[in-house]
This record gives sequence, structure tokens and C-alpha cells, in this order.
Amino acid sequence: MGHILRCGLTHAAHILRCGLTQQLHARAFLLLFFAVFLPFFAAGETVFVSIEPVEGSGFEFYSFEVVRFRLIVSNNSGSVVENFNAVIFAGNDLTLVVDGAETRSQKISFLSIAPGETLFKEFQAKGLFSIGRKTSISVDYGVGGELSQSYSADVSVKRNPVEFNARLLKGALEPFEANSVVFDLKNTGETGISTVRVEAFLPQGFSFTGEKIFSPGSLAPQQSILNARLDFSAGPEPVGEQNVTVKAFFSDGTREHEISKTLLVDVRKRENTLVLLGLTALVIAALVIFFGRKKTVQATPGVSNAAESHAEPRH
Repeated sequence: MGHILRCGLTHAAHILRCGLTQQLHARAFLLLFFAVFLPFFAAGETVFVSIEPVEGSGFEFYSFEVVRFRLIVSNNSGSVVENFNAVIFAGNDLTLVVDGAETRSQKISFLSIAPGETLFKEFQAKGLFSIGRKTSISVDYGVGGELSQSYSADVSVKRNPVEFNARLLKGALEPFEANSVVFDLKNTGETGISTVRVEAFLPQGFSFTGEKIFSPGSLAPQQSILNARLDFSAGPEPVGEQNVTVKAFFSDGTREHEISKTLLVDVRKRENTLVLLGLTALVIAALVIFFGRKKTVQATPGVSNAAESHAEPRH
């Protein structure tokens, strides 16, 4: 009986020790979990993110119009938030414009945000061809590489009352060579537009050879301007492919709108092109001579045999 009692007490003590050990392990796991992941949760809870249009613009804009927005970040905590990162994404019928180039996403970072501090950075979105569908600009954000939080702003893209086409007179140039941006404007709407102007933005080293802004003032409904030009010349160096950005501005009575077109121009030294063309011509000529000689050598035995066969009856 005493042996059974001792065994029972021993077993109960073992269970108690196991339970205490499991509790200690669970507590240690929770402490480790919160030590590692709590900063990310805290950042998500204490940092407020929003997207707002820059003054004068809105969340409804025209197709091919470029609109400026602000990504606003507020630290509502009592501690510094470091290494804050956000990635902005363009929804359907939208693209983002970064340094004149169009892209689907853009990263924005803040090294440090003080307690109670609000910071912002501007970015640009461009409407694409649309039939008026609703779309959005979204952002994923967090501390470090953990972008665990998200936010989105609804926008709408509607048909543009202005048709704007732009092209380069020449797509390839040599240094100092002259070129022109040629463009067309048409007011397809039912009301007039005012403060109309077209401006070209050239790469570094390029220069205008005439007016850099075309400003007709206003366009009546269905009025158009065809083959207008802004003249410029290439820079002194062969810089390869460069972007020429052409922007049209107009007001429809509510605010000023901006339409942007990016054109690609290739600047190289013509001597390099001539050398390549010369080398290509030499290779083609060598191939023609080689195959021509080979064909002549193959044809010669046939001619000799025919001559000999024709001469044999004379003997």
C-alpha cells in the first residue's frame, strides 16, 4: 500500500514538473515572439498613412493627365520610427511617372520619423485611356522590409476633352544637329478651354533654337492646331538614347490640367554609323566575290569537257 502511495506521489510530482516546464517554455516563446515582432506591429498601429492630391488637383482626372499626389506619413507614437518604407502601386487605367518615365510602382522611404511628426513626399500619377471606371492608388508600408500594412485611395479616370499628339521630326541625331518637336492639339469638348500652352523639356546639354513654349491662349470647341513646332538642337556629346518630354497645359474652368508625352531620341556620332555601314558593305562585297569565284571554278570543268567532246569528231 505504501509503495503504491509513493509511486502515485512520484507520478504526480513528475506531471507537475512537466506542466511547469511547459509553462516556462510557452512564456519564453511568447517573450521571444513579442521581442521580434512587436516593433512591426507597433509601427503598423502607430504610423498613419494617407494619400492626398496636391492643391488644385483631385481624385478625378482626365485620361493622359498627370496629377501630383502626396504620400503623408504621421508618427502617432511616443518613440522614433526608423527605416520606414512604402511602395506605391498604380491600379488599372493608371501609371506612375518617375523622372519622366512611366512605371507601375514606386518606393518611398523615410529614415527617421520623430514622435508626433508628420512627413510627406510627392509622387505623380498619370491617367491612361479609360471609359470612366473606378480605380485606385494603393500603398504597402512598414518598417524595414516588412510591408505588412496597406492603404488605398479611390480615383476615377474620365475621357479627356483635349486630343494631344506629339512626335519628333527626326528620331536619331548627331551632336549639335537640329531637330523639332511636332505636335497637334484639338479641343474635342463642348466648351472652350483657356490658358493653353505646350512646353518641351529637353535632356541635359540640349538647347532650344527658338521658342521653348507654344502658347495659343485658348481653343474653341472643335478647334485644332496642326503641325506646330518647337525647335531644338542636340548636345555636344553622343549620349545615346534620351527622353524628350512634351507637356500640354490647359484650363477647363475648374483647374489647370497637364497632359504629358515622352519621346525617345538617339544621339550618336555619325562617323560611327558610317564606319559600321562601311564594314557591312565590305563584308557583303567579300561574300559576293567569294561565292562568285566559287561558282566560276565549278562551271569551268563543264566548259572544258564540252569543248573536248566537240573537238573529237575532227580527228
